[in-house]
Amino acid sequence: MGRRKNEVSQLLDIVSEFTKIFWQVGAVATTIFALLAIFTLVKAIEGTQAGDVITTYEAISNLGNFVLYLGSLTLALIAIILGIKTYKSYRSQNIN
Repeated sequence: MGRRKNEVSQLLDIVSEFTKIFWQVGAVATTIFALLAIFTLVKAIEGTQAGDVITTYEAISNLGNFVLYLGSLTLALIAIILGIKTYKSYRSQNIN
């Protein structure tokens, strides 16, 4: 018996399949993921700018902000991958 995929993975697979058929779906999804990546990056930067001088120990112990940057990076990578798939689909449909 195989493992069941989680909902996020299934959603990305569906968007990827639709991108192969309709490049417009991929363009919208790429735009949404890019905007989400920018939004989460701005929120992460705002969260880390406390304005106070902190010690190295406090900086190391406060690794929670790293997770915010990791989420932003993940969304940006998804946007890039979908963008590449969308461009390939657009080229195959419109440039013959």
